[in-house]
Amino acid sequence: MLVTHAISFLPDMDQIVVMKDGKISEVGTYEELMRSRGAFAEFLLEQLQQQEEASSPNTSSSGSGMEFTQLLYIIGLLGKTFTM
Repeated sequence: MLVTHAISFLPDMDQIVVMKDGKISEVGTYEELMRSRGAFAEFLLEQLQQQEEASSPNTSSSGSGMEFTQLLYIIGLLGKTFTM
């Protein structure tokens, strides 16, 4: 099990469990969760957009560019199946 904010590891996980507001909101593979366009996909797209804006030489950014608008806990599972 891996609990991380490092999104680069997530595509390698066998299964991902997403918790929002203290409850499990989504379970699936990286591809399944991205296709469902739920909280997981929204979170990742927002993070990628913020990283692009932070690395763009034409934008001035206050802060780290990693300001979260939602609190999500993302748990990656390797080799195990998670059931609810």
